[in-house]
Amino acid sequence: MEFPLKVKPSISIFIPTSILDEVPDPRQKAVKIGTIGRAAAIFRVEEIIIYPDKNGKEYEAKSRYIEKMLKYLETPQYLRKRLFKLSKQLRYVGLLPPLATPHHPLRKKFNELSNGEIREGVVVKTLKDKALVDVGVEQLLSVFLKNVKISRGDRIAVKIIRKNKNIIGMPIPKNEIDIYWGFKIMTVKEPLGFFLKKSYYDLVIATSRYGELITDIYENIASDLARVNTVALLFGSPREGLYEILERESKKLSDIADYIVNMIPGQGVRTVRTEEAIYASLSIINFLQFLCFKKKKM
Repeated sequence: MEFPLKVKPSISIFIPTSILDEVPDPRQKAVKIGTIGRAAAIFRVEEIIIYPDKNGKEYEAKSRYIEKMLKYLETPQYLRKRLFKLSKQLRYVGLLPPLATPHHPLRKKFNELSNGEIREGVVVKTLKDKALVDVGVEQLLSVFLKNVKISRGDRIAVKIIRKNKNIIGMPIPKNEIDIYWGFKIMTVKEPLGFFLKKSYYDLVIATSRYGELITDIYENIASDLARVNTVALLFGSPREGLYEILERESKKLSDIADYIVNMIPGQGVRTVRTEEAIYASLSIINFLQFLCFKKKKM
């Protein structure tokens, strides 16, 4: 398999705390979260950010649940028992789909580790100049440390090095990995508008059925995607769009977004579910990114 390179610009998607409000069954909640995680992985999203569109302890708990489920999904299967304790929140993780991303390898034999391969691992034991790391094979890998401080229980990325019959590992910073390596998950406490006003995104795209049709402005968006490094893609909740959410902050959506876009012109249903909007929007952004890439090569 040829591993996909990291995408440029990097994409962050913003989903609301209330995204599960219309899903009463806990099994369906797990399926919905899994659908969002799969969409993020398919289109090489770098970051999923959960923002508080509703207040109160109930929604704080919902944010923690969504974050925990997404983190579980993103974690390679062989590390989950080491990094997650059994809890009621994780009761239905069996319904989460496999991500099948490059950092979720299938090989389970120590001797099958290939030179230059990168794997996620958890530090099991630290010694003077090396650590023993679980990288998902039947024995622990010796990882040699050079000016790297790690502790027992840390999750790290490891590059496999084969010398003759010896197999060792070296830590590798994740920003040096050039292939797509999954997504980060973050919950923010500030309201969406406030957070974006102080954030670092070069381009902010809000999705709304009341926005400009993507067919009318796709060339402008494609041009911007070619020049920026980071993009925030915003989604509303099942019951409220981004206009209403920002209105409660006494802010205008146009004040925080560079584009407000209807990504599904002529939709044939009354409402588009958030996870459906995520798939549709990321598909279009992905197309425009590759369109720009192709033009650059010509």
